[in-house]
Amino acid sequence: MITLIKKFLRTIIQAFRKATASSRPLPDFIIIGAQKAGTTSLYDYLNQHSQIKMSTPLKEVHYFSYDYSKGLDWYKSNFPIISNKERDNLLVGEASPYYLFHPHAAERMHNLLPDIKLIAILRNPTERAVSHYFHELRHNTESLPIMEALETEESRIEPEREKMLKDNTYESKTHQNLSYKARGRYAEQLEQYYKYYKKEQILVLTSEDLFNNTADCLKTVYEFLGMKTEIDNIDTTPSNVGKNKEELDKNVHQYLDEYFKEENKNLSQLINRDLPW
Repeated sequence: MITLIKKFLRTIIQAFRKATASSRPLPDFIIIGAQKAGTTSLYDYLNQHSQIKMSTPLKEVHYFSYDYSKGLDWYKSNFPIISNKERDNLLVGEASPYYLFHPHAAERMHNLLPDIKLIAILRNPTERAVSHYFHELRHNTESLPIMEALETEESRIEPEREKMLKDNTYESKTHQNLSYKARGRYAEQLEQYYKYYKKEQILVLTSEDLFNNTADCLKTVYEFLGMKTEIDNIDTTPSNVGKNKEELDKNVHQYLDEYFKEENKNLSQLINRDLPW
């Protein structure tokens, strides 16, 4: 009975949010990824700013990836109601880490939001891949040992990616969940966004920027968004930190470091900065 009541209430709330979509603005900026790189923490930090409103109740709206078929009113329903007077002094944002990797997200986003600002947070791809693997293991979406999962990744996700490219309505949980190495090929993912957006519209950060120099990183983000600097009252405790529950064979890191060696060089050249990994 309690479950039915909760489901009924969620339906009523969602219907109200969609009915008031015209009073809910589209976002001014989006955190596009990468997964397991600090998107949740940055979402939480920005949501504490007095002039920023993030999406709610969903942090990860995923409209431009697997929820695109739900339509524009559904997308707008995830943002707060803001009056015209308030709109002049507020920015609205969301954070969906699959956007960076999804093959259609950049084009879909540009078709609707050509002037938006985008933020990408990138993590050491070896560490990101390991963290991603354990995330899927905890959620029972992965059953293979880590080396087997890494070595067979292409055979699992490439057929799904081909289906997505041939049919832009096709969505794949395999592509989303089991892409440990592919998601760390950041340069080719950013290149997809640079096809549609000017480089000055995309701020590229690293996890090290965010967690080792949080105050300076947030100042950079505020400046990029054109907001006043607010640091003193921001709780910068990291959010959604996953924990690896087993020791890894050193061969795992060696395998991934070698795999990403050229990828990291390409990324460094693309964004014109030295990487901290």
